[in-house]
Amino acid sequence: MKQYKLTGQVLGKLWGGGEGYYPSREIKGNNRTDVIREAEEALEDGSLDSGMGFERLVGAFLILEIKTIKTVDGVEYYREDYEDINIGGISPKVREELRSKYGFYNI
Repeated sequence: MKQYKLTGQVLGKLWGGGEGYYPSREIKGNNRTDVIREAEEALEDGSLDSGMGFERLVGAFLILEIKTIKTVDGVEYYREDYEDINIGGISPKVREELRSKYGFYNI
């Protein structure tokens, strides 16, 4: 069985001007395609930022955690893999600039 979880940072235009970022809300599911689609839809409707209140969302840099779970003789074992996901207007170059500027390493 596999479980998928997306977390990360949302970049947006602030109401007072400029850009900022906030943690994204967590999205979980049992299918990679569905959790990414849900994140893209949440970016479009403005709900991906956990309600922090951007004027407009620009994009998101997310980490997809893929947890594979196996049960052997009644004992549960799991392995976690991670994948970078960029949605909206965040290129890998912008992502690296934000990493350098703000110093966060969970993206």
